[in-house]
Amino acid sequence: MTLNFGGAALVFHGKIVPFILDGCENVTIRNCTIDYDRPFYTETHILDVSEDRLALGLKDGFPCRVEGGNLVAVSTYWENRLDHGDLLMQPYDPAAGTPVSSMMLALIGDEIFPYPDSPLPVHHLRVVGHGDKTVALSGKFPTDWGAGTDLAFTHEIRDKNTFTAVGCTGITLENVRIFHGAAMGFVGMHSRDLIFRRFDMYRDEAHPNYVTNNADAIHTFGCSGKICIEDCRMDSMLDDSLNVHGNFTVTERVSGKNIIARSPGKGMTNRMKNYLPGTKIAVYNGQTTEQKRTLTVACCEPDSKDERLFVLTTEEDAADVCTGDLIENLSGNADVTVRNCTFGRFRGTMRIQTRGTVLIENCSFANPNDNVLFSGDSVYWYESGPVRNVMLENCRFGGAINACPQVTVTKKEPYYHSGIQMENCRFATDIIFKGIQTDRMRFVGNTCDSGKIPTVKLCGCGICEADCTVVRE
Repeated sequence: MTLNFGGAALVFHGKIVPFILDGCENVTIRNCTIDYDRPFYTETHILDVSEDRLALGLKDGFPCRVEGGNLVAVSTYWENRLDHGDLLMQPYDPAAGTPVSSMMLALIGDEIFPYPDSPLPVHHLRVVGHGDKTVALSGKFPTDWGAGTDLAFTHEIRDKNTFTAVGCTGITLENVRIFHGAAMGFVGMHSRDLIFRRFDMYRDEAHPNYVTNNADAIHTFGCSGKICIEDCRMDSMLDDSLNVHGNFTVTERVSGKNIIARSPGKGMTNRMKNYLPGTKIAVYNGQTTEQKRTLTVACCEPDSKDERLFVLTTEEDAADVCTGDLIENLSGNADVTVRNCTFGRFRGTMRIQTRGTVLIENCSFANPNDNVLFSGDSVYWYESGPVRNVMLENCRFGGAINACPQVTVTKKEPYYHSGIQMENCRFATDIIFKGIQTDRMRFVGNTCDSGKIPTVKLCGCGICEADCTVVRE
């Protein structure tokens, strides 16, 4: 099925999720733009700032009202009290329209109600004064914030993705531009064969708002087949351009062929169908890189009382699986191609965590921070997927590439990632790669704008072939 909007401008009013694809096959959506009548964030001018006080000028198009010490973002169709959840607050350079200074998480109100287990401290702010188009806040503010810059802050739960695909096969988005999205641009859950051509989100003179997307542009987990991203232009998101990963769960108890496993990662519940009949799973020795064995899922049922518990029944006996062992879905590892794309400035990076073949070629990255992360962790997000075969070639990078897993290695299995190659890329930085716990790397033909010989910095890594400087720590 093809939904061809013929260049239509889709403007949504209220808290609406535009597209949900559930169990669909061979669907193409093309030729449209997507926007909301009132963005799910607010832009302000920083009039004055000190360590404990912030004076803001409210911009047109982002209406708010004050209730005591509370600030409330409003539209014709909704109100968001800014004392629940968390607000991501990011300063911007008004001339360049790009992020500057450090961000922070905060809530505004006499009493605040933050999400539990936040990845960063959530600062408590209060309204202590206001005028017709101004508001003054008390609290603790970063020392690098300055008057004359602008401040944007989000105020919507990250569950209103522009496109969501669950259990789908063969989804294509083509000639689609997001002017503003409330959460992720696209989320793919346990889907197969996802194609993005000219799937864009960027600022220009006609659409100068700072934030195109409140969260990631494209975020997939447990997907398989191929993920192909071509000829896309992305900037001004408040999180990553791309995040591809699986998820670890942690064994709580075992009885015969039944494994009770918990999903500890933030936002991951048993409604997300991490394990389907026939899924191959790896069991690790505790929370380490040592794989103990492979099992096959016969069925998986959500626990009726705890949304983070899975009841896994395996085809094989699971008696040697122990409490605390990590479990990983091996069936959800897609091949990823990113080709001919332009990534401007935004607050985030590109995260790749998959055993599939990865090719990133003929792309440009403007961010000065790490441009591509090969991560994976069993600490907070519990995002899995060690890379095994990666090629980055003929790209222009504003920052370095970083392999930085947070998974415990052992003497028997000392590496998490392997098979990362970089060829004929140009960097604005002299350090082009930083890696830990990574094996079988290759760096050939890469150059730096400074004219210096590129440097690769490694810690706890294995084999490395390079025609540049290699520093081992």
